[in-house]
Amino acid sequence: MKSVAFGAVAEQLAKQDIGSIWNFKGFVATPRSAKHIVFHIQEFAQQ
Repeated sequence: MKSVAFGAVAEQLAKQDIGSIWNFKGFVATPRSAKHIVFHIQEFAQQ
């Protein structure tokens, strides 16, 4: 599933180690001209 994060959430997410385990909160939306869904990350926390 494609995912996106913006602003401060994206900056914090970029600093995290790849391969670590996380819980994400957000919403799923379908872009106007696409046939796939995108998960918009609004919060995250390490498990």
